[in-house]
Amino acid sequence: MGKILLSWIGQTDLDMYSKKEVGPVEGFLRMHQAEAENCFLLFNYSYEKVQPYLDHLSQEFFELNIHPTPANIENPTAYPEIYSGVFQLLETISETLELKGSQLNILLSPGTPTMQAVWVLLAKTRFPAVCWQGYQGKYSIAELPFKIDVEFIEQANETSDRLLQTAFQQNHISKSFDSIIGESGIIQAQIHKAHKLSQRNVPALILGPTGSGKEVFAQAIHSASPQSRGEFVAVNCGALPKDLAESILFGHKRGAFTGAASDQEGLIKTAHKGTLFLDEIGELSLELQVKLLRVLQEKSFRPLGAKRDESSDFRLIAATHQDLLERVVEGSFREDLFYRIAVGVIKLPSLIERENDIELLADFLLGSINQELGDQPGYVSKKFNNQVKKVIKSHSWPGNVRELRSTILRVCAWSDGKEISAREFEDAIIKRSSTKSNILVDEISQGIDLDEKINLLQSYYIDKAFVLTAGQITKMAKLLGFKNHQTLKKRIENLHQD
Repeated sequence: MGKILLSWIGQTDLDMYSKKEVGPVEGFLRMHQAEAENCFLLFNYSYEKVQPYLDHLSQEFFELNIHPTPANIENPTAYPEIYSGVFQLLETISETLELKGSQLNILLSPGTPTMQAVWVLLAKTRFPAVCWQGYQGKYSIAELPFKIDVEFIEQANETSDRLLQTAFQQNHISKSFDSIIGESGIIQAQIHKAHKLSQRNVPALILGPTGSGKEVFAQAIHSASPQSRGEFVAVNCGALPKDLAESILFGHKRGAFTGAASDQEGLIKTAHKGTLFLDEIGELSLELQVKLLRVLQEKSFRPLGAKRDESSDFRLIAATHQDLLERVVEGSFREDLFYRIAVGVIKLPSLIERENDIELLADFLLGSINQELGDQPGYVSKKFNNQVKKVIKSHSWPGNVRELRSTILRVCAWSDGKEISAREFEDAIIKRSSTKSNILVDEISQGIDLDEKINLLQSYYIDKAFVLTAGQITKMAKLLGFKNHQTLKKRIENLHQD
């Protein structure tokens, strides 16, 4: 049975590292490195402050998978904040397939007394673990000479029963939504809404920036719904040829127009008893919007050149990265259609807002790409080395999950070895040409787009704050002068939609 090491990084660790001395955490890792494969280190400092220390540990313990785990804690003596963060980490470890069955070993010494107390409480109840104490470079198992009293155990058992029931329900959900990877609260809330929506035969509207996974959500909703007995028909409205869009959607009869040599069933008919997914619905012409509204209201339509109406009973899921209400105000999107489709609304976050999911997504995507390329000549299954995760977390991923997947696929296609290095991964990232660094020196004699310049300036500083805080949205908001992180999230969302 492998060992998993856990500890907070304390100020003593950082101070002793600066003096080139061995601190509590480093000594603990040295003692267990031969038996351990994974180490989770929590910290409540800025990433900039702990980065040199983490780099040092990664070099000293190259064979050990060190997982830096930032904790967004305002008060290091607040039990609710600390308990929530530690509980979430331990629960993730206990549910991760490759970590199941490993022995948890916790170093109690670093951190505040509150942090130590939370370790003890969880190690003695939900997550059995070996607790260690260190003093003057010597380490020993912490004998805890007490038992949790009977009343607490009874309450814990009741809680466990409820959690088991919840887990059963969540597993039921995951069969349809297992393609959506993420443990952050912001994405889990949307998964929960999408699951509830899948059981209701009402139109759905999925909003989110490009590359955030709108079609993946649409497919999951379809798969979990009664409409799964029919087809999932996906249409990119922005890619429909203008002259053929109506025919593609509604079908046509022979001779309806030049080149119509035979009857053709449209995609709306194909989606009968299934789901019609209209991606980028804001790109539909006003004429087609009118026809779509009629289908939604009456479940009937008339193909081009037909003399009679045909019926199609489908579930509509629409998606867009645009602000449809703004399009309504502009007159380019019908208000009656908007309120017809905006019944079950799902709002997907950008990847930068899912600060706790980036590493998880990267591992999942690498695994799926290894499977995808596994039967190709000469391909060797790959893994990331310890430094790659830092590169992944330091990039802002403006193309969201789609950009992350493309980058991993690109590096896998070029890399010959079993392990992907940080340099290889950095080289695989397509850097966007940017004039952000000299925004303020542009000439205006020929005219400029001021809104574009303002957006570039905002993006520049948001990217810098992302790197400095390792994507922790609350700390980013504070660094950039926002009163709360919700305002920053809205700003980022608007930038990604432009």
